[in-house]
Amino acid sequence: MKYLIYIFTISCILHITTVSAQRTVKAPQYSIKGVVVNKTNQAPIPYANIVVYQTNRGTMTDENGNFELGSLSPAIYEIQVSCLGYKSVLSSDIKLFTSNQSVRIELEESVTELAGITVYSSGVYRKVTESPTSLRSIGIKEIEQNAGSNRDISRVLTSLPGVTTPAAAYRNDLFVRGGGPSENRFYLDGIEIPNINHFSTQGASGGPVGIINADLVREVDFYSSAFPISKPNKLSALLDIKLQDGNREKNVVELGVGASEASISAQGPLTARSTYLFSLRQSYLQFVFKALDLPFLPTYTDALVKIKTRFNRHHEVNFIYLAGWDNMKLNTGLDTTGAQGLDDQKAYNAYILGYLPRIQQHAFTYGMQYKYYGSTSTHIFTLSHNYLQNINEKYSNNIALEENRLLKIESEEREAHARYENRMKLGEWGNYSAKILSGAHLDYGHFNMDSYIRNSPASSADTSIAAFSYQTSLSVWKWGLHAGLQLESGDDRLRIFLGLQSEANNYTSAMRSLKDQLSPRFSLSFRIFQWGSGETEQSVLWNNAIGRYYQLPAYTTMGYQETTNGISQYVNRDRLTYIGSDQFSSGLEWRKGKLQFSADVFYKSYFNSPLSVKDSIPLACKGDDYGTIGNEAVSSSVDGKSYGLELLARWQDRTYGSFSASYTWSRSSYEGIASAWDFRQIGSVSGVFNLPELGILGKDWSLGMKFRYVGGAPYTPYDEALSSLISVWDVTGRAVLDYSRYNTLRQNDFTQLDVRIDKTFYQRGWMFRFYVDVQNALASSYETPPLYISTGRRNAQDPSRYEMRYLKRVSNTVFPTVGLMFEF
Repeated sequence: MKYLIYIFTISCILHITTVSAQRTVKAPQYSIKGVVVNKTNQAPIPYANIVVYQTNRGTMTDENGNFELGSLSPAIYEIQVSCLGYKSVLSSDIKLFTSNQSVRIELEESVTELAGITVYSSGVYRKVTESPTSLRSIGIKEIEQNAGSNRDISRVLTSLPGVTTPAAAYRNDLFVRGGGPSENRFYLDGIEIPNINHFSTQGASGGPVGIINADLVREVDFYSSAFPISKPNKLSALLDIKLQDGNREKNVVELGVGASEASISAQGPLTARSTYLFSLRQSYLQFVFKALDLPFLPTYTDALVKIKTRFNRHHEVNFIYLAGWDNMKLNTGLDTTGAQGLDDQKAYNAYILGYLPRIQQHAFTYGMQYKYYGSTSTHIFTLSHNYLQNINEKYSNNIALEENRLLKIESEEREAHARYENRMKLGEWGNYSAKILSGAHLDYGHFNMDSYIRNSPASSADTSIAAFSYQTSLSVWKWGLHAGLQLESGDDRLRIFLGLQSEANNYTSAMRSLKDQLSPRFSLSFRIFQWGSGETEQSVLWNNAIGRYYQLPAYTTMGYQETTNGISQYVNRDRLTYIGSDQFSSGLEWRKGKLQFSADVFYKSYFNSPLSVKDSIPLACKGDDYGTIGNEAVSSSVDGKSYGLELLARWQDRTYGSFSASYTWSRSSYEGIASAWDFRQIGSVSGVFNLPELGILGKDWSLGMKFRYVGGAPYTPYDEALSSLISVWDVTGRAVLDYSRYNTLRQNDFTQLDVRIDKTFYQRGWMFRFYVDVQNALASSYETPPLYISTGRRNAQDPSRYEMRYLKRVSNTVFPTVGLMFEF
């Protein structure tokens, strides 16, 4: 509460200093300018109706498709566009804070002219024929003001059904419909990026903090199934992150200070035909963590650049550059003397220092996408390259001497991608319009690793400690094809998609043939009922999707080597194949304006999933901790399944705010044993509410709230006898799990309430916002499984063992964050 009072006082002071100016200076007014074009050939559309959504403000495009909406107060707007012969749309969010904005809105032709009456949103409730059951879109409003997320995209997604992150943990691993963090893929403006987090887990996709500055994001399309046929190689989730286009009117700069970093971003025109976006962020977490006496000190930097050039209506080029630099040191200056036996906090710090390696990472992606708009088709060519360098080191007692070395991993991953897509309109068949989606991709991957590991035993039956090292270098060519047919009725009552995708590579002869990885897809959306018109129109839809999907195992697994009789070999080469998943989902959806209710059932089956030879655990159940996974002997021999029910309610209003509620009931298992992501039940209620004018405190206040409920995940008890051995503990620094009792216990359920308050000040040409974000505002306690740790003293009865004890872990920390943002 004291933090809220502090922010409240600051707000009063800031308001008093600006209130006199606000009384004498007219509130700033800006314009939204734009052009409306045909989606297929980019030809301008004259005399289209333009309306600021949920207002009576409107205009019409001229003969060249141009329009202007003037005298608008600072806010986030949506534009509704309709024209006879075209499907009407609702634009994505448009930020109008410090300058005029220019937008480009695309309309899709309709079979019947009267179909232009209905509004089909291109915003948060967009319905896509290829992915009718699983696509959820998140706009600027939800990203910027979502409580508890600190504007981190991964944390915003936890408001959606079937999605969660680790309970009470400072990581962004996404668990979607019972799948693990190694099953997700990410795209930035159509260019594939390997990860969206700093300090990422190699072989998976998680990390503690996002790498993309939310200031530059326009919207995020999130798929939990029915993935786009042009984007292969994932089993659980696809995030398609779309950046804003640079401001065409003026150069705009934004400065920000948040919980963990300071940032600067800029955008504006480069030439008459080009715009740019730029972002640079630098963390200062290492100073905060050191002041709090935490055992690890993370530092990160990231940069993002986008340049977009539109030569004319036929030719467009985008360039993207994204990079991150990470360095996590250990706070070895902490006093942990006698910690294991005396002080719980010191014991916990000593435990973390005992096993956590030092991590250094450098990652970047750059790419270019060229679009050619023909008379009946759009051609898209994409070239990109991504790189990851990962260094993990660990020494006994954290003393950097070669004889103390426990772990050394130095690895590099490089990928080059070439992709072609064609979206061609076939024409009209009676009351139906048809499109063909086709394309191909060719990728080259190179992986090398220099590894030294002092290994821990997997069971009490084998207590030997082995040190092994290997060097590996792997090059792989990958290729694939896809084609799909999309049919839509003129009144948009029926939508059908049929598709086929396949991929192959030269890693083994078993993976070379495209016919062995055929992935058929089918989607159907049918509007059962519709009544009313305009703002009162309501509809009920039945949405379905079924398909097969494949994913290639991680490079760490494909490139793993062992040495036998002096000969090194890829031990997994004859054991691996593509991981497969058959997926089905079906549900009902009711929509009225910006109100949506949906209920979906889903079923996923996994086959050929890699299984660890050492501990008999599926690799899909790993990857939510720091370091590297997959660098071990495996076999593609385990099957799994996940199924459940998802409920979702969403509402948005420009004047009052937004609200979302979701609930998921699910089961996830491998060979009948609960998977690591079997949370059983997930619930979320969140909202951002625009507050009315608050007397002396003025207007432009908003209140955000999010309540999360996550069912207890299964966990594995410790092998107490094996863990207590001095020879084992001194190598691992942590207890060894009893894999014979894998996931037989279950953690407590988790609940948390986050609260956020925003206040914004507008003057002509600038905007200032500050916010306070309080995570776990109710100080809810969450007890995680206790740690089994060494006291550091030898066992009097058995000198080969340490005396051990359990360390209880209860988290009830209230974590307040203050953020400042200044745009001019």
